[in-house]
Amino acid sequence: MKLTVVAVMAMAAANVNALFRLRCEDSVALMRSDPIVAPGTIAAHLHTFHGPNTVSSKADYNALQQGDCSSCALKTDNSAYWTPTLYYKKDGKLEPVGQKGGMLAYYFFRNDTRLSTSQGWGHENIDAFPKDFKMLAGDPFRRSEPGPDATEQEKLLYKAIGFNCLGKPQYEDTTAYHKWRKDDWHTCPDGIRAELWFPSCWDGRLDSPNHRDHVAYPDEIKVGKCPKSHPRRLPTLLFETVWSTDKFRNQQGGEFVWSHGDPTGLGYHGDFQNGWVEGVLEKAMQEPSCYNDAFNGDRGGQLEDCKAFSPADIRTKQEQLDCKAESEWNEDVGATAGFGQGFRAASAKVTSLDALPGCNEITYGPERAVPGPTCDVDGKPIDGSAKPKPSGGALLDDGTRNKGVKLETPVVEVPKEGPKEVVEEKEEPSIVEDKPAVIAPVEEESTTTATTSTSSNKYLVIVTTTQTRTVTEGEPIPTEWLEQRRRRHVHGKHRRHHNH
Repeated sequence: MKLTVVAVMAMAAANVNALFRLRCEDSVALMRSDPIVAPGTIAAHLHTFHGPNTVSSKADYNALQQGDCSSCALKTDNSAYWTPTLYYKKDGKLEPVGQKGGMLAYYFFRNDTRLSTSQGWGHENIDAFPKDFKMLAGDPFRRSEPGPDATEQEKLLYKAIGFNCLGKPQYEDTTAYHKWRKDDWHTCPDGIRAELWFPSCWDGRLDSPNHRDHVAYPDEIKVGKCPKSHPRRLPTLLFETVWSTDKFRNQQGGEFVWSHGDPTGLGYHGDFQNGWVEGVLEKAMQEPSCYNDAFNGDRGGQLEDCKAFSPADIRTKQEQLDCKAESEWNEDVGATAGFGQGFRAASAKVTSLDALPGCNEITYGPERAVPGPTCDVDGKPIDGSAKPKPSGGALLDDGTRNKGVKLETPVVEVPKEGPKEVVEEKEEPSIVEDKPAVIAPVEEESTTTATTSTSSNKYLVIVTTTQTRTVTEGEPIPTEWLEQRRRRHVHGKHRRHHNH
């Protein structure tokens, strides 16, 4: 059959806009845990979690399946979704900022739009997230825009972050701002929307030592061609959260800062730990009714329209609001369960803090942030000496240690023609600033002449076989979206337009 140009364009549009969106009406936990970056121990900074009530620093796929409730709508999706928490600082005090309507997690099924399928859907050649899959998006230590020497992935990651001032008379494109605008953030009538696109290109591994290298962005961020090193395609995941910054509207002399000490927004990041019941996401990807048109007003992406999910599979709003996980740590983070819906007065308590949980220093850049001392729940530094080991857990993005995370056998081998990362051994050692060679872990119970301690959270990077240098945290991977599409949906009580 011969297709007209109009028909081909229509198919491409359908391919781009196939999606459903997962509603998470409120956070399930607010705690200094991170089962990906800091498994089994307290993390360096605070996170806002969405998902089942079994989230914890020790949670794996099986633990996520054991939850008896979730703050997200689908009973067949027990995934955990989390981001840093937002604070408002004024006069030396920090107050947590609530969310409006929790979070939306969008699932887009997109190939290269220049290679549309005959049906116009995007599910062909896309793998569902496998059991035990996890990934990070964003760079918590970035405090400046990518420079001329930035890699293509660093540039893409930078553009995968978006912030928008809601309630303004004029429409704001979601791709327009990738960092805070300090001059007018306090004037946003309906708060600030934060968006984060995750990589969708995959090399077949379930994880990687820094939890980012096994995935990559396509050349147009949301769509496009994958690098040869990451030939497989995953669903395109988007986190969208609206923060109640309007509570502090028109206050003078304060600033908004993320819980990892970032007042710029450039270090915004998120984590995804797959918890889908096996076979369910695959079924949704093959079901035409799940490919809701993103331009279909408020109906675009509704779970209720997807025949892969029965009405019994979808939680009510109240069921989501009522689900809360018990915090692992007896730590005052400025808020309790119920940290959402603009601080629901019936269940939420909000207090001011003298410092960010974990003693994260607020850094403005343009230099990359340096992981500082991590504090315990009482604000006391966690001390200890350390030495490098030849194998085992790697030092990770927020200065904590992954003590021997076991990476599974790759699902698929990367093609031989794909580029490979090569570490060149130099005759003379040098200090690696942003792109460390081999990252060596450290342990608290050992000592070394390098005098690196957990209180400084520095990395030991081996640049020769016999010498080391201490450097800051590893490499970022930025991003880019180019397609311009507008759609409308309702998040919480506020209507706004998007370009997804």
